[in-house]
Formats: sequence, structure tokens, C-alpha cells
Amino acid sequence: MEVHDTSSRMLARAIGMVTNLLVPDKIVFTGGVMQSGDLILPGIDKYLPSLSLEASRKSCRIATGTLGENAGVMGAAGYAMKVTIIGPQRYQGDHMIFAQFH
Repeated sequence: MEVHDTSSRMLARAIGMVTNLLVPDKIVFTGGVMQSGDLILPGIDKYLPSLSLEASRKSCRIATGTLGENAGVMGAAGYAMKVTIIGPQRYQGDHMIFAQFH
């Protein structure tokens, strides 16, 4: 249980840094490991309040993706299609951070 607690605290610290710096509307975790989100998310909820600013934390929702293990591949393919079809000189980009856990 100590490993789970330590990893939850470290993940909450990383999320806290991202929310404090970027103030995103949503952070979506995906990948095979997130199929165990019911084990991971409560630990994040436990530590995040002490590791992030209240204002940035309240504006950000943490969710798990619905695409499962293929989310990273599907996101990369979609991004590649967007850049190649639209063209790199006209593509403004999305303001997203992707984190996929295996």
C-alpha cells in the first residue's frame, strides 16, 4: 500500500504543477493502467488539494478517457491527419498535454 500512496502523491504533485502553471479546463488520463482509475483517482483526490492552488484546481476537471488502450495511437493519428491535411503553415495547434500510462 505504501507504493500506491507514494505514486498517488507523486502523480498529484505533477498534476498540481500543471494546473498551477497552465490552468487547464480538463486533464484526461488514459491508457491501459487507467482502467484501474478507481484505484488511482482517489489517491490523487487525497493529495491534490495540498499540492495545487485552489483557484486553478477548481477550474480543472480530472477525468479518465473512454478510448482505453488505443487512445494514444488514435490521438497521434488524428494529430498527424490534422497537420498533414490542413498543412503545417496553417495549423495553429491545440493546447493540450497528453499523458498516456501503460
